[in-house]
Amino acid sequence: MRDVRPAVVISDEAGGSYGHPDHRRTHAIVVRALDLAAQEGPGTRGTPLAGVQPVHAAVAVAEDRLRAANASVTEQVRGLGPLGALAQPLLVPGTDLPSLAVPAEGVDLEVDTTSVAPAVLAALRAYRSQVQGSTIPVLDTPLQQRRATDQLTPDQAAIGWYALSNDVAQPILPVVGLVVVRGDAARLRDALAGLPALARPGTDGAAPASPVAAPDVQPLMTPPSAGRIAAVVSCLVLGVLVGVVTTVVHRWRLGDLPLGMLLALVTIGAGALLSRAVTRGAGLLGFAVGAVGAIQAMAFLVAGGDVLVPGDTLGMVWLLGSVLAIGVAAFLPDRWVGRHRDRGAEAARP
Repeated sequence: MRDVRPAVVISDEAGGSYGHPDHRRTHAIVVRALDLAAQEGPGTRGTPLAGVQPVHAAVAVAEDRLRAANASVTEQVRGLGPLGALAQPLLVPGTDLPSLAVPAEGVDLEVDTTSVAPAVLAALRAYRSQVQGSTIPVLDTPLQQRRATDQLTPDQAAIGWYALSNDVAQPILPVVGLVVVRGDAARLRDALAGLPALARPGTDGAAPASPVAAPDVQPLMTPPSAGRIAAVVSCLVLGVLVGVVTTVVHRWRLGDLPLGMLLALVTIGAGALLSRAVTRGAGLLGFAVGAVGAIQAMAFLVAGGDVLVPGDTLGMVWLLGSVLAIGVAAFLPDRWVGRHRDRGAEAARP
């Protein structure tokens, strides 16, 4: 602080934007740093900040704007296919607003960020460990970037969307709102006078307009990692092995009890659950392709002159039951595979 001597310091708000503990701590550190920068004491370095202190502002968004943005994103992502690193459909935002949402009159300044939208999108896509399915539709077209940027306006509800690791779609807003934590709004506006700023959201009492119709562009999928590809291939191989072994033993009986069939169905269901737990939908699909393919192939193979899956009742039960067991594993609740998906509006925490 003493070396740079900034006019404005921007941080998360006290609630951590959406309750993230690291973001809450960042806010507290900035507040403490501003206090210490103005004090003299033993061991301090640099000249203490004297006179007018920097304005401390926090990122915020007007509640009406965020509700309109969430509604816009909900409308656009419904019905889209699997997206992102986990190949899952994006969930729509919830109705609860995060802590960075404040009444419109509480936002001291909004800065139009549409001119830097390509940089925002590039930054989101560079953060592949946490961000997936990010898109600004008008930029994901063959149009020249400058021309596409001109189609974005600050009165749009949302110019795009992204999701964190909980698969909940979040809007990309055309503006950044700021609220003054320390200092006054006039000094904040003076310090940022060179930026394309708006006086205050909703000055006419109207909600932000819905976005203009965008080209029919699907959100880009985060490229799968080598580890994920290897995991899916492993699930495919596991499916083949399980399909072969269970087909061999499915006709074994203990007296009149079809114990082999029971063990085979349980085994194939457990293998499907394991694959789903490892890589979600992609792993389960790989296992299903391997297992069902192996079972169907062995229905035409012979061993000692006998088919392994004859066309009797037990054989038909196995052919259909194996598919049903995988289907049951696919639709069991997430808690069966150790996953608890948050369908609320809060973003996932790293």
